[in-house]
Amino acid sequence: MRILFLSDIIVFVRKAENLATHKHYAIQILLSKHPLIVNGKESYKRVIINSNVEHCIESLDQCISLFIEPKSIIGKNIVKQLKNNSIAKLDIQTDILDLISDEISNDQIEILTKVICDSFKSNMICDDRIISVINYIDSNCQNDLSIKQLADYCYLSPTRFTHLFKQETGLSVMRYLTWVRMIMAAKYVYVKRAPISEAAYQFNFSDEAHFCTTFKKAYGINLKKVISEIKTFK
Repeated sequence: MRILFLSDIIVFVRKAENLATHKHYAIQILLSKHPLIVNGKESYKRVIINSNVEHCIESLDQCISLFIEPKSIIGKNIVKQLKNNSIAKLDIQTDILDLISDEISNDQIEILTKVICDSFKSNMICDDRIISVINYIDSNCQNDLSIKQLADYCYLSPTRFTHLFKQETGLSVMRYLTWVRMIMAAKYVYVKRAPISEAAYQFNFSDEAHFCTTFKKAYGINLKKVISEIKTFK
């Protein structure tokens, strides 16, 4: 199993087998060399699963799972492509998809993720103040960050700031902050082999249980089990 942390997207590379039916907040994009088994039926090699849709996935080999915030610009554009379907084929044409295999490198996965995400970016964030504050949040998400502090950072009133942030990103400030903290806290555990309780404290979750519950709701994955599997594999 591998985990990649790419900006505001988390990617899991693992074989899906004997997984119970579950659902999660994040939109999931699955990529595999062979057709996936979705809810007991053979499906496509590239599948989109909408937010909070019950599903069970099986794969013959390792598959790549991208987890995306549903209310982000990319997430909203993915939902538009789904056209009221809960589960659908990822309709994208690129030669990079031919690289999907058990031997795919992390660099190739990063390129693949960028190609897929770029295909859903019909409108980019263009306000320099919001770009600046996003970079600030990404670098300081372990700290206590208030709306007023972030608004002051980009020289806007709190009301104007929260409106502009949602207009540009599709997300509320606090939802974006929580999403980033989840990814960064998981990365902290994965890279540093740190206790989950320490990561929860470092990234402003009330305790280990709060962090694990938030993570499970977002991605449908038991963080403790994943970390245990990685340590056993290592």
